[in-house]
Amino acid sequence: MSWLALLPAALLAALLLFGLGVPVLLAAGIRGFPVAALAPATSLTIIAVTAILTTPLGLPWTWIAPAVVALLLTVALWFVVRRWGLLRRFDGVLGARTPDRWLGMDSLWTLVSFVVAALLMTRHFVRIFGRPDAISQTYDNIFHLSATRYIVDTNNASTLTLSAMSAGPGESTLYPAAFHDTVSLVLKAMPESLPLAMNGVLYVIVALVWPLACIFFVRSVMAPKAATLVAAGILSASFTAFPIGLLDFGVLYPNLLGLALLPAALGLVVQLMGLATVPRFTLGEVLFLGLVTVPGMLLSHPNVFMTLCLMVIPFVVTRLYRQFRAGRRGEIPWRTAAWQVAGLAAILLVILALWPIVRPPASAATWPPFHTTQAALGQAILNAPMENTPAWFVSVLMCIGAWAALVHKRAWLFWSWAGVTLLWVIIASFGMSPLRMFLTGIWYNDSHRYAAFLVFISLPLATLGFGWLQRALDMVWAGLARRWGRPSARAHLAVSRLIGVGLLGVLLVMTQPANYLDRAVERAAAQYVLDDDSLVVDADEMKLLERLREHVPDGAVVATEPGNGSSLAYALTGVKTTTRHILYMPSPPLRIVNARLDTAGIDPTVCPAVRELGITHVLDFRYPVGRFQRIRDAGFSDLAWMPGFRLVDSEGDAALYEVTACG
Repeated sequence: MSWLALLPAALLAALLLFGLGVPVLLAAGIRGFPVAALAPATSLTIIAVTAILTTPLGLPWTWIAPAVVALLLTVALWFVVRRWGLLRRFDGVLGARTPDRWLGMDSLWTLVSFVVAALLMTRHFVRIFGRPDAISQTYDNIFHLSATRYIVDTNNASTLTLSAMSAGPGESTLYPAAFHDTVSLVLKAMPESLPLAMNGVLYVIVALVWPLACIFFVRSVMAPKAATLVAAGILSASFTAFPIGLLDFGVLYPNLLGLALLPAALGLVVQLMGLATVPRFTLGEVLFLGLVTVPGMLLSHPNVFMTLCLMVIPFVVTRLYRQFRAGRRGEIPWRTAAWQVAGLAAILLVILALWPIVRPPASAATWPPFHTTQAALGQAILNAPMENTPAWFVSVLMCIGAWAALVHKRAWLFWSWAGVTLLWVIIASFGMSPLRMFLTGIWYNDSHRYAAFLVFISLPLATLGFGWLQRALDMVWAGLARRWGRPSARAHLAVSRLIGVGLLGVLLVMTQPANYLDRAVERAAAQYVLDDDSLVVDADEMKLLERLREHVPDGAVVATEPGNGSSLAYALTGVKTTTRHILYMPSPPLRIVNARLDTAGIDPTVCPAVRELGITHVLDFRYPVGRFQRIRDAGFSDLAWMPGFRLVDSEGDAALYEVTACG
């Protein structure tokens, strides 16, 4: 299959993740690059919140619902901003504002940085997936695919009810559905292939949303200079832990989506705390942007919001200290300082209050440590968590950037990295204890999941290190030039630009073809291979599933066993199945089917359960030892040898039987 087959899904996903948010931000008076960088988070908020609202209102889940909400928001904001100018108030509170312009050198180099990053991430994406309709052969992907199909079938996309797909009656719990909501809308527009719809969304997240967010964060931390902007784009495609790591392990697509937005949120907090080198927004604008972007992250995965809280603690503490000091010195009125210090302290108290609340149950946070303390710390410094190959050049730049942050009044950035690294060391190397559970249970005590967070502060530090290295080389050149004579300003500028281009070339050569990236990509790619040894559905089973609708009538139910991948028939074909995920709550008749289906021709107690569930067919897939460490259901063990089953279709060892015993 040609990669052009992914283009319609990718375009639809881009239309969703940018088209809904852009008019809202423009109506609010936001201009320039922030519109592109913050539109995906805004769009996701609209999608996920609208999905929750449609259920109690009895409205179907279609493109119309989020489009109408986006239109109403756009019109309302146009009146609010144009008539009353609310978002432009308190200008100057965060510093002398320098709004973004659509045209200018900053915009040009920002565009170059984004294009470079998008091309590099496209290369990674193509190498990992191998083909446009590949699926991740991992445990969690059975749920992600089935949940998307469930939303399309039920027209119910609410975060409050999505887990009902695999829960027992009355046992549905909250499950963040923003990712599945987005994919379901793409699938509704092109229903022929769920894998293509999902991969189109994933491509947009990885190649477009993530680089834009990274560049936005870097532009908030430091002045936007040409070479450093392009370096930020290259560096966004130069880490193994994210996004490559989350395309590999799990697979953790909801976390992937939320974390791709995280750098944009970090950039907003930098602006809000008055720490930005170039303030871009008024206080009203920053608060509005937080209101329309953070809910999308929260509804992608709550632990992304708590990750944001963890990373910004040093930002808030720095602002609190500066305002306290300014009040003591009389630089601002003491009452103003007191109010600001109280507000900042309240933010810290809210984070502390949320810490033990916004987390999964302790029974789900049972991941053990994987490394020694020394190894975990070394992996963080070398950007090689979970025994990835060290990213030497990136790590050198990061260490230079950490030094520059401490020396040049950006210590808050270093302390944010230190806090993230401290929890990494705890989650990766400390034994099970109440302290570890309190500090890292938010992330399931899962080192694989948490490893991705190391990238988010390492990236701006490495970019800062790149900028410092460029300035150091400029100073060396200036010193040599003074010895050799006094070159013209034009010659000096030309050499300075050559230094920047040369450093960018070195950065590209030291990262993109490097072994550490190649090995991470190859390891992730192994999860998407469809062959005789694929973990969820092998090549023969996939061929059989492609013909399934030819044999199973509409409305019929196929008996499936989740541990052998047959439950994926629902997601990939739309045929109704008895199970849709490995973790599910079986009803009483399903328990009978799981335990004794193969005896339907001789056990009179089985057919009533079969008829109650509407079962007409059964899939018999291979069940090798170790496949998700689940004991095989006894009712699927001897279908080929028992009476009451007629072979309808087969491919290799995979077979589809009609249940004739209960006709």
